[in-house]
Amino acid sequence: PDTSPDIASITTDTNAALNRISEAIPMPSRVGMNPNFTDHHVPDSDQPSLLTAYDLALALDIATDGGANKIAVLDMLHCFAASIEQLTEVAPYAVTAVAAPNYAFFDPPMLGAALADLELSMSPVEMANSIATSYSAVIPPYKHPNVLVAVDNSKLPAIKQKWDEVAAGLLASFANNPGETAVALLNAYTPSASTASLYDTTFCSEHSDYQLAPPDALADMGGFALALSQQFMSLAPDVAQAALDTQQAINNAVTLKINQNGLPWWDPQPDSWNFNGVSGIAIFAPLQPMAVNGELYHPWQSLWYTDTLVIAEDVLIGGTQVDVLNPHPYQFIGGSEPTWASVIDAYWTQRGIHPRQGTATALCLPEMKEVEDEDLALVVTDSVDPVQAGWPLSYQLRVL
Repeated sequence: PDTSPDIASITTDTNAALNRISEAIPMPSRVGMNPNFTDHHVPDSDQPSLLTAYDLALALDIATDGGANKIAVLDMLHCFAASIEQLTEVAPYAVTAVAAPNYAFFDPPMLGAALADLELSMSPVEMANSIATSYSAVIPPYKHPNVLVAVDNSKLPAIKQKWDEVAAGLLASFANNPGETAVALLNAYTPSASTASLYDTTFCSEHSDYQLAPPDALADMGGFALALSQQFMSLAPDVAQAALDTQQAINNAVTLKINQNGLPWWDPQPDSWNFNGVSGIAIFAPLQPMAVNGELYHPWQSLWYTDTLVIAEDVLIGGTQVDVLNPHPYQFIGGSEPTWASVIDAYWTQRGIHPRQGTATALCLPEMKEVEDEDLALVVTDSVDPVQAGWPLSYQLRVL
């Protein structure tokens, strides 16, 4: 915007946005990937840099003058961006957002198609809905199961408020009935015993698991809230009501949801993915560890989520012994206690699977094929007819 400060003042100003940068060790922005990941995504670097949600929020804070000049639509079309944690980080700086809670797909014509359908007279919500619709129209109508949502960011604080009420009720239930509460929480997470839906986040095994099933650590928040209301209707009615209120708040925030069902093309033995019942906003729910070679592991993000101060002490990094700190926990689990992070911590303790008590964490990333297999092969040979052989031939192929 024209009212934004110039670059010189941004780089010299020590107030406001730049003060968000702490001298403490930040969350890792670089993670050593396996060679396949590096080669496929960052060919010229053996140390790919990952942008954290906090980093993105910091950049947006600077670009929008602290949110005074909000972006109309923030396009977050990358895998797993439509989590309540990521959306909450960027909400102060954009009126709306377009994102995907599971895998996202990109085809170069998508951007042009989206821009061509926009009009200056559109409101931010109309623009976000239009962009999501345009993107969905370009994605091939098979083998690409996905969910796209447009979100009204002004409605996100209500989701946190209601979910914090869920957290408060769950912690009270843990205090009164710890065993029953842990079982009910697990049942709400497990799709076979509830209406909850999961998004694919488990990769640690000899062969990657591309099923929407435990131990996936991202749950559809709307489906999970509905399942919680069912599991806690008798055990803790206040939890059930707060969960239903959360589901309604999510429905109010999602202005458009578009989904495609089907078989993911990259899975050699695919199961059909069905997203008809999801809300389109995910939440971190590491309630069932992964089993790898007989050992249990939580996702690597687990302690970063629940421990908002110190992750580990006296760790050797680059030849230097340091304390690994977490100065920038997610805004969604910030504020007054209790929060969802408190619930996860209590659940781990009750189930005996706490990362501080013997269950390790593991960095697990997918090794996916770089491109789809070709469904069509074209072979052009010389014509036996010298006249026909002299004709120019032009073919345009699009492999889906």
